[in-house]
Amino acid sequence: MEGMTALAPLIDHLAAPNHGVVSAHNLIDHGVSRRQIDTLRRTGRLIRLTSDVYRVAGGGTSTIARIRGALVAAGPTAAASHRTAAWMLGLDGFVEPEVVEILVHHRLRQRELGAGVLLHSSAALGRLDRVEAWGCGVTSAARTVIDLAAVGASATELGAAIDSAARLGLASPDFVRRRLGVIGRRGRTGVRQLDEVMLDAGGHSHLERRFLTLLRHAGVPRPACQVVHRTDGRTVARVDFQWSLTVVAEVNGRRGHASDTDRTKDASRRNALQQRGMVVLEFTTVHVIDDPRYVVTAVADALRSRGLHG
Repeated sequence: MEGMTALAPLIDHLAAPNHGVVSAHNLIDHGVSRRQIDTLRRTGRLIRLTSDVYRVAGGGTSTIARIRGALVAAGPTAAASHRTAAWMLGLDGFVEPEVVEILVHHRLRQRELGAGVLLHSSAALGRLDRVEAWGCGVTSAARTVIDLAAVGASATELGAAIDSAARLGLASPDFVRRRLGVIGRRGRTGVRQLDEVMLDAGGHSHLERRFLTLLRHAGVPRPACQVVHRTDGRTVARVDFQWSLTVVAEVNGRRGHASDTDRTKDASRRNALQQRGMVVLEFTTVHVIDDPRYVVTAVADALRSRGLHG
């Protein structure tokens, strides 16, 4: 056991970059024998995750450690995917997963990843489909959205994923569309639902999506989304929605506009836009959810007043 104790610093060092997870191959490469590994496992120093991957005892059982263990077992090209990736990327509506989902190239789909891991495979897993988060390989936001659609995620979940990916700067709706075209639409499950959800993409929240849906159903022209106004290279305002260069609409939810500082910024932005000769419309959660007729009428009237179709 003294020899086993002497190995502790080496094991901790090798496991540290992988959230307390180490492979047998890595241990052997650093001089630890198979017999020593078996002894460490029997004495509880190493806890087996798969036939070739171990978690160091006392290193915690966090979800990230579980994900890292699955990735080590799956190989260097694997990536956390689907709901696991959505949570790791911080997409709205996705909670810490009980089951770890991993995506590998289809040639590797027979690998053993242990209990609590769901293995997905794909023939299309390109460089643009993989990013890093929490020190782990993760499917990109665009690929995560496409994969979620393929496994039957609801329209609400897909909408939240798309909108928050845009807000976080991870993937624009246009990029999701382009990536789907590259990966392949034909025969891919979930494409029809994803197309429907993408109709009202472009906002950064569920409320903004609801606003775009109201306009589409009423036949009001679709606005440009998230338009930035600059003067002398300085950002003056970012607006939620804009038609031509004359009408702007802001959709303000219950959060983010309550403090004096927030209201001052809102007023300054509104004044700057009005000084440029724009009609500035502002709608709240109550307007969009409880009084959609008012919202549609106000937008249509503003468009007609500026000679635009309403």
